[in-house]
Amino acid sequence: MNRRVIAWIAAAAIAAVAIAAFAGWVEQKSGAVLAQRHAAPAAPLRVPVSPDAAGQGLRLARLNGCFSCHRAALTGGSVSHGIAGFHLTAPNLTRAIRTMTDSQAATAIRFGIAPDGRSLFDMPSDEYVRLSDQDTDAIIACLRTLAPRPDASPPTQWGFEGRMLLAFGYLKNEAEAVNPANRGPVMTPKALVALGRYLALSQCAGCHAADLGGDPDMHSPDLRAEARHYSLAEFRRFFATGKPRKGNDTAIMSHAINVALKYLTPQDVGAIYAYLKTPERGEK
Repeated sequence: MNRRVIAWIAAAAIAAVAIAAFAGWVEQKSGAVLAQRHAAPAAPLRVPVSPDAAGQGLRLARLNGCFSCHRAALTGGSVSHGIAGFHLTAPNLTRAIRTMTDSQAATAIRFGIAPDGRSLFDMPSDEYVRLSDQDTDAIIACLRTLAPRPDASPPTQWGFEGRMLLAFGYLKNEAEAVNPANRGPVMTPKALVALGRYLALSQCAGCHAADLGGDPDMHSPDLRAEARHYSLAEFRRFFATGKPRKGNDTAIMSHAINVALKYLTPQDVGAIYAYLKTPERGEK
């Protein structure tokens, strides 16, 4: 047989073995990620769920983006997908809430851990961990008022593409991303600056970094520096309309306002403004 043909056959065999080995590693590594169980923090909800909090909970669910990923009726929706069968779905909350106790629901929201100990993926629990027990309580109370409805999207399909994302750590593992030290207070603060700090950290830190100084990767600005360019009236108008001061390029922020942040109350917006105007040493 021609030596060149033999070389091609040998190369093809080596490539086939390498591909099989790689596929086996991806399957093993991604399987380990999916099979991993995480211990839930003790006593995740420190106040009882109040049935009369459901109205406030609806506003908070909209403010915190639940309707963005889980869709308008909270019956589930596609979060991300690929070209080779990968399809990550935000679940149907009208049904999921009925499979969880209040503590399990709070753990899923704020710590990214499902009732069976599995990690959730692409759930912003590293931001929601900052929510107070009172606000988490209200969101759960709201979800419990919803009648169960059929799923609006098929369940998650990992496929080889999704499993590669898991194996190489490209999908955020919420159970590992959450810092329990950032856990929010029992009650939502009422004092103006304290409320502003709470809202800024729970609503803004995800894009503007934990110190609100901006995130270069997300091209988000330092919020204190940005607030200096706004009067209180202009700041309120921005949050009411999504339209910034003339000359500012804030397309992403305008989108966030129109989708979720418009559900901040005028008092909330004023509190955030007051906090951002407070000298940084005040935070210490």
